[in-house]
Amino acid sequence: MGTRELAELARGEPRRLYLVHGEDTFLVERVLAVLRGRFAAAEDWRVVWGDDDEARVGEALAALASRSLFGGSTTVVVRRAEAMRAAVERAVEAVVTDDRYEGRLVLVGGTIDRRKRWYATVRPRAAEVLCGPITEVRELRAWIERLAAERAVRLTNDAALALSERCGSDLALLDGELEKLALATEARPVDRAAVERLVTHTRTHAIEELTDRLARGDAAGARRVLCGLLAADEPPLRIVAFLAGNLRRALHVAEEHERGASPDAISARLGMPEWLVRRQLGRGSAAHLERALAVLGELDLALKSSRPEAAVFEAAFAGLVASAR
Repeated sequence: MGTRELAELARGEPRRLYLVHGEDTFLVERVLAVLRGRFAAAEDWRVVWGDDDEARVGEALAALASRSLFGGSTTVVVRRAEAMRAAVERAVEAVVTDDRYEGRLVLVGGTIDRRKRWYATVRPRAAEVLCGPITEVRELRAWIERLAAERAVRLTNDAALALSERCGSDLALLDGELEKLALATEARPVDRAAVERLVTHTRTHAIEELTDRLARGDAAGARRVLCGLLAADEPPLRIVAFLAGNLRRALHVAEEHERGASPDAISARLGMPEWLVRRQLGRGSAAHLERALAVLGELDLALKSSRPEAAVFEAAFAGLVASAR
């Protein structure tokens, strides 16, 4: 989901059925805010949750078949669509298949199991909006410029680059740091020095992003994140230790998943929040993660042998990307 797509959503032809989902909750909420801005004032706007009481969700869906008491139609928003109970899934399928409802249906969720029958029913008929992580540099820059403009923050080119280096592609984090910059600079132009002074380098976030990029086989993006960590004087051995910790966590999740356990069962078994379990599932198979941990073990030994850091990391990244593929 880029800034251009969001703008088109705000002014494009309205649809009766929307499916909004993805890992980036900030983007999901932005899309929902755009739809609310378009339709809530003119229509009866109802919000229910996929794992709500089935009767309550069913009552909301039934309202789609008739006009509201105030003369307009109804928009029903079903949040946590990925957690819909079986009866709710069937009710959604019935509404969508019947295709005679008066109102508007918006299904909103995080990571959705695309093998579900309701998804196969909804997708061909819906305006589907995918809210995945920002992976393209140009797209990230566009988001930084948009969020800065919304807060009346004037960034120099160097400042925008420094902000991306320190916050990565976490849009919620970027938005929060831009709010701080707006308050601190009081409409004055923001340069790189101001960003470096006012924006804390988020090591935990950077390590998470580094893990994600290596899991996707994005060597160039991983190098950029690594350079930011090293420039912030993060010790190389500690970077490796954090990376290994992330991959071990992902390995535990992958092993449980490959045994057939659901995300909520894995969450209960490992004592890990379900959102974190779902994040780990995108980091590869158990076999891939075992190979990646072996590469990190070799990297740890190489760094302790006083070999040049840049060459050692480059060789390790090549191995990690190869194992991801």
